[in-house]
Amino acid sequence: FYDYNYVFVCGNGFGKKGNRRDSTLYRFMGCTKANTNGTLQETSVAAWDSSAEKQEDGWLAMKQAMENVPAEIEGTNLLATCQQLDRTLILFTDSDRDDKEKSLTREGIKSLILQNGYILDAIVETAIEKDPDNFALKVSGGGEQNTIFTADGNGGWTSNTRNEHFTKFVDGKKDTPEDYIALVIDTRGMVWNAKSLGHGIEKDPNLLDSFANHFIQHKVDELSRSQATGDPHMTTWKNEHFEYHGQCDLVMLKDPNFADGLGLDVHIRTKIVRYWSYIKSVAIRIGNDILEIEGSADVDDSQAHYWVNYEYQGELESVAGFPVTQKLPSVYKRSYTMNLSSKYHDNQIKIDIFKEFVSVEFVGGEAAFGKTVGLLGEQRTSETLARDHGATVLLDDSSTEFGDEWQVPLPSEPIPLFHEASYNSTHSA
Repeated sequence: FYDYNYVFVCGNGFGKKGNRRDSTLYRFMGCTKANTNGTLQETSVAAWDSSAEKQEDGWLAMKQAMENVPAEIEGTNLLATCQQLDRTLILFTDSDRDDKEKSLTREGIKSLILQNGYILDAIVETAIEKDPDNFALKVSGGGEQNTIFTADGNGGWTSNTRNEHFTKFVDGKKDTPEDYIALVIDTRGMVWNAKSLGHGIEKDPNLLDSFANHFIQHKVDELSRSQATGDPHMTTWKNEHFEYHGQCDLVMLKDPNFADGLGLDVHIRTKIVRYWSYIKSVAIRIGNDILEIEGSADVDDSQAHYWVNYEYQGELESVAGFPVTQKLPSVYKRSYTMNLSSKYHDNQIKIDIFKEFVSVEFVGGEAAFGKTVGLLGEQRTSETLARDHGATVLLDDSSTEFGDEWQVPLPSEPIPLFHEASYNSTHSA
């Protein structure tokens, strides 16, 4: 189970049989646990029906699928039992989207997937450079930066990059690229060629092995990476992955000796929504400079929400001499990159905004971050240390205890990093 205690599988589809909800023929087929040998405890969860009508709304199916996950599956309460919940959504369709649900939009369903903490992988009828050996595509840079994965004939794969918009070399059934490939752009998910899978099953077992082996490896990699992402998934320096759902300020990392004594503090502020939370804002202090960045839930809000030394939209060229650049791929997406190369070659701090969700990533190694401690652990030793710099708090025991340990203790903080005082700290059970 790749270090997971449980793997839960929920099935959804279309068809005339079984538990359909309405005229859309959408069906929820239930949830079950997976066995360590790859089988399911309840096989009916994957009993798809081939007698569906032609109208199948994949966006509606994904929305309903996320809503239908129960609090308890086969006697296991997900929130009470699981300290960490990794959510993945796999769409498998041989058609484009039939818009039975008119209220859904492309950006709306993409945002909904992100808000619920899921990673989407779309297995759709598409052709990548018209070659069935090209079985998967990673789409970044707003669709302009693409990595193509190609079967090598021996159950493995090779990869190459193509820096032009994916629509120039990807063909799909009707509106498949616009309906589904667009949903995985600049996410941790990917698009997979359903035609490659079919060709592998029918004619080429080596291609099938390449597809299956890479799919498994990709799912393992995408669910782990050091950073904190919008629905607060923390990935420590040793690639341990945990969640801490609370409403508080947290010390992501700190090092008083960073950059010859300038010092580095990175705090994140989280906000609870129902039973989960997300990173609302981040504040970075280097030396005497503080940069605070926040997202916005308003899709029509194109403003950059940041504070430089508590001044809203103050002059932002650098922080303590380290250059900061901004990019605005769309009105709901923005990225900030703090370049540390003047002191630490090719090291960066990256902040990505998707609507109200904030993600923070540290690109570099021991030279820049080797003495940092906090929610990401100590970079040099990879240990998850308590504030006393000596005791190790094991995430296997309690990610809640570890998160509580690194809440910002307001009375003892000499310099507040955020321009507004924090709300009272709470964490979800």
